[in-house]
Amino acid sequence: MRTLCVDESGDANLARIDPHYPIFVLGGVILEDDYARARADEAITAFKRDMFGRTDFILHTAEIARNAGVFAALLDRDFRDEFYRQLNLLMRNLDFSVVACAIRKDRISQGSASIVRDPYCDALERLIVSFCRIIGNHGSGGRIRVERLQPAVDRRGLRRWRTLQEVGAAELSGRAIRRRIASLSFHDKSERLVGLELADLVVTPIGRHLVGRPDQPDWEIVRGKLYGGSEDSIEVVP
Repeated sequence: MRTLCVDESGDANLARIDPHYPIFVLGGVILEDDYARARADEAITAFKRDMFGRTDFILHTAEIARNAGVFAALLDRDFRDEFYRQLNLLMRNLDFSVVACAIRKDRISQGSASIVRDPYCDALERLIVSFCRIIGNHGSGGRIRVERLQPAVDRRGLRRWRTLQEVGAAELSGRAIRRRIASLSFHDKSERLVGLELADLVVTPIGRHLVGRPDQPDWEIVRGKLYGGSEDSIEVVP
């Protein structure tokens, strides 16, 4: 079975737009379950142990950027350079695919606001539909794991998922969605799920690229793993 693990970058609130990062990205990684449990988890654990001498923490972009917690070691420039070199090597060597939907909040004018009413739920629906297409009618199907945000947001996401199971979306019937995706569940970062750690690491490079910030090596790695084969496969709205 394949699992799509989903994380976010940016703020989904349309009433609050950061001029420096006016985008909301919901995206994630697709992993084969057997591979995730064995090789991917083993590789990430080894990376943590080799770099920090411990494994009881999570690879979290926000904490890495702030040099918080265990990542205070990144204040040493030489260590920081080696950390990113090894992290990029890890990401490049792991076998996963990336899917993403980006909501350009700055491009949603008052006249076209109906295009996106709830950036989080609308982006989640698009990812569900994309994953259904990837799963197709063959194999053992898939499941979706989503990182928890706020309880109210998670409840909206769960309601959208249940609605899709009943009425479908795009050209997919509710029955097709139920047949292809066994479950959608929400999880805390503290659970240290390998797929959610990887999802956290891929969404920020996508957002940085789409808002025109200078690309870092991690973007080239993410672009090479996009399911559609190019950045055109990122669904950008509007």
